[in-house]
Amino acid sequence: MLDADEPGARLPKIQGFAIVLALLIATESWCRALALWSQLTPLAFITLGGATVFAAVSMVPGARRIGFTGLFANQLVVVWHEFPVAGNHAYLEVVLCALVAFLDENDDEQQVLLLGSVRWIACVVLIASGIQKIVHGHWFDGQQLAYALWIPSFRPVLEPLLPAAEFARLVALSGNVGDGPYTVGSPLFVALSNSVYLAEIALVPLLLWSVTRTFAVIAALLLLLAIEAGAREVFFGLNFANALVLFLPGDVHRPVIATAAAVATVLLLVRLQILPEAVFY
Repeated sequence: MLDADEPGARLPKIQGFAIVLALLIATESWCRALALWSQLTPLAFITLGGATVFAAVSMVPGARRIGFTGLFANQLVVVWHEFPVAGNHAYLEVVLCALVAFLDENDDEQQVLLLGSVRWIACVVLIASGIQKIVHGHWFDGQQLAYALWIPSFRPVLEPLLPAAEFARLVALSGNVGDGPYTVGSPLFVALSNSVYLAEIALVPLLLWSVTRTFAVIAALLLLLAIEAGAREVFFGLNFANALVLFLPGDVHRPVIATAAAVATVLLLVRLQILPEAVFY
């Protein structure tokens, strides 16, 4: 179902996916380090060096598995050191690195297993995220999005959906225990809140069915872009987009590599204060 690639397209897809993954891990490591340079511990410097060296090694086709074995171990150390506050995408990076490290990209059967595994992981992330929103129940009446307004990056995205007085009241809340109520009266705001988990769940069967797969990838990327406009969890978004592109037919990763390199350059220039400051995580 998720492994119907033509044999000649599998290897270029895997190679492109791996290059982007290594590039994102190295970029994220440097962006995080530059923001806290004076506070870095010796272990942080070691993992920064590891991410840099192993990412560079992984770009060499004959040494890709060696590089990703190193990246897998390096990211495990990062997660261990930051647990339990490591971001969700850090665990995703560990699993993706393990797949590239331990599966042989030159073996036909393992190519199929690698591509299928990454695609299933993308599906699990989508449906688990949707179900989680249902279980917690804070998305039904817009409370979660209303609460998010204490974060400045969400305000320009959500302000058009709320009456001015209601927006002002919610922005005045600080997100602390006892604040509230985080209730909204805007039907459009509540509809948007409910559409998020509905879209996440609905996209999974559309990704599984080959007839709707291209549409589902485009829709998922647009949904991801809309979410990240407020959340600014850039490295989760980029890693997830890298996985989503694998659903598309043919060798589609060449332009993705160039795009990822451009985005990585911009993020590093922002952290180096060469470009204007921007909030991202």
